[in-house]
Amino acid sequence: MISKRIISSFIIITVSLLFFSCRHKGDIPATPQISFSQQVQPILVSNCCYSGCHTGSGTGGGKYLRAYETYDEVIAITSPGDADGSTIYQRITGRSGNSMPPNTFLTESQIITIYTWIMQGALNN
Repeated sequence: MISKRIISSFIIITVSLLFFSCRHKGDIPATPQISFSQQVQPILVSNCCYSGCHTGSGTGGGKYLRAYETYDEVIAITSPGDADGSTIYQRITGRSGNSMPPNTFLTESQIITIYTWIMQGALNN
């Protein structure tokens, strides 16, 4: 027979492992509110909108070569409140298999800014 002490120890260890193995994302702060025009747009313009990349010229045939300078262009590839489901977030983190920008990477701070903006609802502010 298995003793009650061994069963109790097993249950405690199992519950502890389950509890500590659960990971979740931190709460997204409502304030300070991330501003598209003051924080997100400058990141995208300075890192994505240049000759040979997202210039808006339409050359290269892909929809990803259009400019991402305006809110309407950016929101088209964004799922407000769902960064993981947003094409823009998948691209800047390399999760789509096609990392952008191609020759450099956004800083951690820039990625967090865009992530937070998306999770706050991707507002046009």
